[in-house]
Amino acid sequence: MFSLKTNKETKMNVKRYVLMLAILIAMVSAAFAQNYLTNLPTGVDVVIQTTLAGSSSIMGYWDLPGNSGWSNGARIQLWDIGGNGVSERDRRFRFEYFEQGWYIITSNAHGVVDVPLGGVNSNGTQITLQEWHGRENQRFRFVPAAGGTVAIQTHAGKYLHVAGGSHSDNGTAVHTWDGHSATWRIYTMDGNNRRLWDPSSQTITDLQLSTTHESNISRSGTQIFRVHLNTDSYYSIRWDDSDRQHFGNLSNSADIEVGIRRQNSSSFLIPVTDSGNYTRDNTSYSNEHRVYSSESPRYTPGWYIIEVRARSGGNFRLQVH
Repeated sequence: MFSLKTNKETKMNVKRYVLMLAILIAMVSAAFAQNYLTNLPTGVDVVIQTTLAGSSSIMGYWDLPGNSGWSNGARIQLWDIGGNGVSERDRRFRFEYFEQGWYIITSNAHGVVDVPLGGVNSNGTQITLQEWHGRENQRFRFVPAAGGTVAIQTHAGKYLHVAGGSHSDNGTAVHTWDGHSATWRIYTMDGNNRRLWDPSSQTITDLQLSTTHESNISRSGTQIFRVHLNTDSYYSIRWDDSDRQHFGNLSNSADIEVGIRRQNSSSFLIPVTDSGNYTRDNTSYSNEHRVYSSESPRYTPGWYIIEVRARSGGNFRLQVH
């Protein structure tokens, strides 16, 4: 009898230990899980600065050797951005969303940022520019860090660091290394004026085709959506006041405005709107319209950004088909 009770207690204890171990593993995994950003600014030039530059506004920016030149294999380095340097295309880049939190970093000079295939798993591999070929070594993820900065991760799990890890001198290489202690500032460009980008300043909502998003937008508010469109796609929108009907370049005086652009472009497409009632789910809405692009084909397949802006606010329903 004593032995039977002991065996039962032993089995119960083993089960408890297994459960506690599973919970502990889950907690540790969650603690180390990365929160990758999916709201990077697209359709606008950016410059990227190492935080090793401290409070300097001119030191430590990504740069291509050769005064705006381009060649396959050009190695990315750090350089000052003072004087007219901010206007030079060899220091300007753009982000393009790829999928599942991965981005492509394109250069205004030409090409995309690339980790040479022979060194993707190694420490000390200097990043370069290459023609776009679509392999994983040309994709990057961005991890939020302190003070609005980011760490940049390669597809192989390495991070982009400054060679030497302690200075931002001109000519210092940008290369791969273990760990995400190296952080970067992202500045968006308005002409030659820089504005520090704050990862918490903008939310992008991903939409799926044939799904409906219903929301309330506040006065002077903006909501941004990202969706992958096909050549025959269109979007429809319904709002709570039939007077609030405006589609176009977001520069009119309508109460609610809607525009769509390619993710790597700052120009909104000119739309074509179907007039009259639009019936969906057996319900007719007198102020809902199908919205197409005036281009032919309507959309080049790829990622697009839809912006909804409001001057006086209101409710709206957005659906992409």
